[in-house]
Amino acid sequence: QNRLALLYRAGCWLALKEPKKAIADLHRILDPNPGDVIARIKLAASYASAGDDEKCASEYANVIRLDMKRLP
Repeated sequence: QNRLALLYRAGCWLALKEPKKAIADLHRILDPNPGDVIARIKLAASYASAGDDEKCASEYANVIRLDMKRLP
């Protein structure tokens, strides 16, 4: 599916307090392109929203490993 559409939809799911649906959309982006830093930042935020601090920290570590300049 279209990367931008999935990123936008993931943001909408987060706004609607549906982090699991956002995580699913972001994984659809990251499965074929694991180096997508923007999707990884949104994934970390989604994990935080879902209350999964361990996965959130792991994703932020991946962001740092991939591109330190992209951190919020």
